[in-house]
Amino acid sequence: MSTTLRRGTLPAAAVLLALALALAALAVRPRLAGAQTVTGDVILSASVVVDPDANGYVVLGGGTDIGLQAVVCSGSNPQGGTPQIPAQVMCQLRSTTTLIRIKNHVGANVTAPVRIILFGDFGAETPPTTAQATFQHPHQVG
Repeated sequence: MSTTLRRGTLPAAAVLLALALALAALAVRPRLAGAQTVTGDVILSASVVVDPDANGYVVLGGGTDIGLQAVVCSGSNPQGGTPQIPAQVMCQLRSTTTLIRIKNHVGANVTAPVRIILFGDFGAETPPTTAQATFQHPHQVG
């Protein structure tokens, strides 16, 4: 018994195979859900110049009382040329204030004005509030 392929049999088989794979891909693709409300946390940032005390502490107005659930701080500048580099910035969220301590690259207290960046998490997405606007323009209270 000889097996001979007629001209056109191989291309037709390839087309059928490609069609079968395309249908299989459509059958297993993820389906789009209906209209959904996208929710998330409101996270705001603020860039502020602060003037730490002799121990490297700064107290900013606003804590959990304005709806903050978490706060993260980072040093911005100066980035060199001085021992007053805000290399280590620690923050502690309190009930009515946010306590920040700033140390330089060798662990000594920073005691001159420096710029820091704050990120505040206000929790579930809500319309903007005056407290959130206040966070973006913090004031030093101590």
